[in-house]
Amino acid sequence: TVCPLIADVMLVVDGSQSIMPDNFDTLIRFVVRVTRQFDISPEATRMGLVQFSDRSKVEISLGDITDEGALETRIMNITYQNGGDTFTGEAIRLATSQLLNSPQARNVSKLMFLFTDGQPTLRNNAIRAGEEARNENITITAVGIAITVQDALNMITGSSDRVLLVETFSDELLNDIIDDLTTQACPTVE
Repeated sequence: TVCPLIADVMLVVDGSQSIMPDNFDTLIRFVVRVTRQFDISPEATRMGLVQFSDRSKVEISLGDITDEGALETRIMNITYQNGGDTFTGEAIRLATSQLLNSPQARNVSKLMFLFTDGQPTLRNNAIRAGEEARNENITITAVGIAITVQDALNMITGSSDRVLLVETFSDELLNDIIDDLTTQACPTVE
């Protein structure tokens, strides 16, 4: 089922060393499957993507790509950063800036999906960044993969209900949560 939501969505993808190249490929395939849950078009859902590790980079500016096929191709071709740290807070702030300040920003629902395998390098900074985004009416949902402690993600998203956990980087396990993730973002889909 495709989510009929009219929304701006930022995908925030962990590219730190702990992910490892094969797992990054698995994660990117999952991110593409997430985009397929939405009606990607200039009038409906527009997406952008930030990758982060020891630096954050806008890989796809919000609204730059308004065609589903082109979006998938661009996501599949993102180069894994393989950086040493997990500066989640910086990435959340960059994604927030895209949602609020980009020339493409609209007065619609604003969502952020955070995909990560670990604790933020600067935990309190990441938690503050999540609070700042939520104060701007941005809904954050996190997907934690192979995470042992989820409290930071609970605080970033504002609720354990907005954190989905997967035991390991597995296409099958990630596919199992795609409906939950879509329902979180799009309550009208059952």
